Amino acid sequence: MGNNRIGSESAKKYLQTGQAVLSRPIILVGSFLFVTVVLLATIFFFQQYKHAQMLLAKPEAAVKKSDSAVIKAPKSPEIAASKSSSRSSSPTPQETTPTTAEKVSLAIYNGTKIKGLAARGETDIEKKFDQVSVVQKDNAEGDYEASVVIVIDSKQKAIAEKIATFVGGKVVSLPKEETAPSEAKILIILGTEYDSSHPK
Repeated sequence: MGNNRIGSESAKKYLQTGQAVLSRPIILVGSFLFVTVVLLATIFFFQQYKHAQMLLAKPEAAVKKSDSAVIKAPKSPEIAASKSSSRSSSPTPQETTPTTAEKVSLAIYNGTKIKGLAARGETDIEKKFDQVSVVQKDNAEGDYEASVVIVIDSKQKAIAEKIATFVGGKVVSLPKEETAPSEAKILIILGTEYDSSHPK
């Protein structure tokens, strides 16, 4: 009987020892698995959080890019045209009538004994030709029946011929007895025929 008790107690101790030995690896494995699961879960949630942050940041970046695209967008032709038109909207200087300096200068000599003929010719010619201006009036040295026109500046030949037609004369060279005017580009010597064709 004593031996049986001793044997049963030894078996119990052996079983308890075996269970203890077996339970330790299981606990270790369980602990390792638990720690592993916790680490994996932590990594997973961290990755999800980082991914969510990236998704939130992308719309802001897109908005910034769109804003920069709007700012850097090339100007359309219509906008450029409107700006250029606004710049050129300032009033342009109006055309002015030719001044005395821009007009063709004339000298009129009275080639007759008729008083005031040169002044009358000045009025008639300036009224007919607005591009001319009489700058000198004087008496001619000789007596003239027909009026003559003398071109002092060769560039004014065209207008000189028109004036000659108007006064009923012709374009000629400067007569020897006459002195060329110092300032005028055309010299007109009025004769008695002008008085008859252009009465007061």
